[in-house]
Amino acid sequence: MGKIMTRYFKTSLLHYLFNPYLWFWAIVFMSFWAAMGAFVFSKEVPQEYMSYHFASLFGQLLILCIGSIAIAIVQGLYYASFSIRFITKFSKLSSKKFYVEHFMSTLSALLMFSIILWLIQLFFYYIAFNNIYLPKRPLGVVLALVLASCFMYVFSVFATYTTICLRKPAISALISYVPLMLGFVAYAGFWVDFKKLSLLLPFYLISAITYYFYTNQKPFTGDIIGNMIYQQRYGHVNEEAILEPTLAIISMIIWIVVFSTMCIFLIKKAKGVSIEELQL
Repeated sequence: MGKIMTRYFKTSLLHYLFNPYLWFWAIVFMSFWAAMGAFVFSKEVPQEYMSYHFASLFGQLLILCIGSIAIAIVQGLYYASFSIRFITKFSKLSSKKFYVEHFMSTLSALLMFSIILWLIQLFFYYIAFNNIYLPKRPLGVVLALVLASCFMYVFSVFATYTTICLRKPAISALISYVPLMLGFVAYAGFWVDFKKLSLLLPFYLISAITYYFYTNQKPFTGDIIGNMIYQQRYGHVNEEAILEPTLAIISMIIWIVVFSTMCIFLIKKAKGVSIEELQL
């Protein structure tokens, strides 16, 4: 790794892992909701559907967890933009290499936080139901975590450098919270049926793909609670509310590639934001 990556990779990774604010918002705060899911939100759920409830909740918390970390990604890049511009122009760390190393360090951190959150949720559900709800397709869940982390990263970088290129420092604080705010689209999926539009909503697709691999059951296009009640009442799923997993994965990959391409372009074009502008 040392021969492939520069010192920046290690520095960036340690920045995430030793950031107390990230541990609070991504782990401690999300642990509260994991506990609420186990002891409060699951009271009316039949035992035979508990694994589905676990998978749905984990998909939602995953989005909010990495969305919280995305705030640090956006703010960190924004305040370091002038230095990044200087380094990528006058050192061996080119725009592409910087993007790759920052991407890999952030991806590593996001995966670590996601796995920790999953273990905490397992712990609470074991206390509540004396059962461990393991994924039906573990490798698929890993793929879902990678897709979620990749998308949240490229979207965060795109949001940051769009602001930098537009020279709008006044809206930087708002932009930093956009990934987390849009993450609540996935939460709305508990009650709202997005129908065919669901394939164009990457924040919901992250939750849906996670659910699919965890339960080995095709996800819904939305209205998760309503469709689970339908399934319990009639003994089968509503075929019109089924989201095709393959199309969901393809859609996520396309989103990642498009945003990643735009990120590299914007990093090259961005001039950075000076200290004087940041203080305005």
